[in-house]
Amino acid sequence: NATQRTFQIDYHHNRFLKDGQPFRYISGSMHYFRVPRFYWKDRLLKMKMAGLNAIQTYVAWNFHELQPGQYNFSGDHDVEHFIQLAHELGLLVILRPGPYICAEWDMGGLPAWLLEKKSIVLRSSDPDYLAAVDKWLGVLLPKMRPLLYKNGGPIITVQVIMELGYMFIGGTNFAYWNGANTPYQPQPTSYDYDAPLSEAGDLTEKYFALRDIIQKYFGFVLYRTTLPEDCSNPTPLSSPSNGVHDRAYVSVNGVAQGVLERESVLTLNITGKAGATLDLLVENMGRVNYGPSINDFKGLVSNLTLDSEILTDWEIFPLDMEDAVRSHLGTWDGRDSGYHTKARAHSPPTYALPTFYVGNFTIPSGISDLPQDTFIQFPGWTK
Repeated sequence: NATQRTFQIDYHHNRFLKDGQPFRYISGSMHYFRVPRFYWKDRLLKMKMAGLNAIQTYVAWNFHELQPGQYNFSGDHDVEHFIQLAHELGLLVILRPGPYICAEWDMGGLPAWLLEKKSIVLRSSDPDYLAAVDKWLGVLLPKMRPLLYKNGGPIITVQVIMELGYMFIGGTNFAYWNGANTPYQPQPTSYDYDAPLSEAGDLTEKYFALRDIIQKYFGFVLYRTTLPEDCSNPTPLSSPSNGVHDRAYVSVNGVAQGVLERESVLTLNITGKAGATLDLLVENMGRVNYGPSINDFKGLVSNLTLDSEILTDWEIFPLDMEDAVRSHLGTWDGRDSGYHTKARAHSPPTYALPTFYVGNFTIPSGISDLPQDTFIQFPGWTK
């Protein structure tokens, strides 16, 4: 329900609140006007696979209004489609509409036809400049309104003017859209920017390093694809190159199948129909801290196979467990909920999907020499 969607700043605790819950975004910049529309989805997916949950993008005024009053929002200029595509992929958006963007872009995004009035003072309170800005924003902002987070879209914030963060993919200055520095030095066609994704969209060493840094803050990452074939009979799901780092809880259409585990369980028989959703919830159980294996990447670090065929088309969802637990504990007022369960005898486990439990206990007062530090034992429990 869009009416219940909120994105706010909690000034008292120096944090963002998304739908009332503490939230941290991890974002990178991509300029849609530097990447052909055909590649937008590819680049956005790669950003999400790196662990980002948000993107930033400028809106280049001169890219959309080449002549006064003549607007182009189609094809490579379709910024609405770009933002909607990010939304469909589960990425939030930080919109940076300028009107001035710098960005090593022709005239910083301002249309050259503004200079037809020789007395105009750009980026100022000059009435002629402000009138042109007002007219432009009067066209752009109504297109952005339905895409705001509170209206059901992905835009969580709108940034005034320009720079913030660094580029995740640079792209290309096509045609004559490159800018120039002073003393005069024109920008080249390439806007590679030494970014994690290269100008061609290739994954660089920096990409993998950033992905590792981002993912180290998460205990779990969910990998999702669909079964490419019918598995009515038990079919082997395998990690032939020991690529599960470290433990994967496997389910098909939400039905638990079992566990794959690094160096111990490399094959698991699963069942399900073709097209069913295959989920692997991969747990980071700790990185090697010495020796030649210290470069310990987490997640699915090599291909999985189903009946010897490589599985592809994975979607990746990093899960921020710290914020989830913190936000839940933050709502607990310390009082007994009144809900109790009787202790149950341990029995041989039947496999189920992982679940998080929160409990509490009370230390009685008024007892002398009562230990104030203790340990909790879980006899009979297994991982």
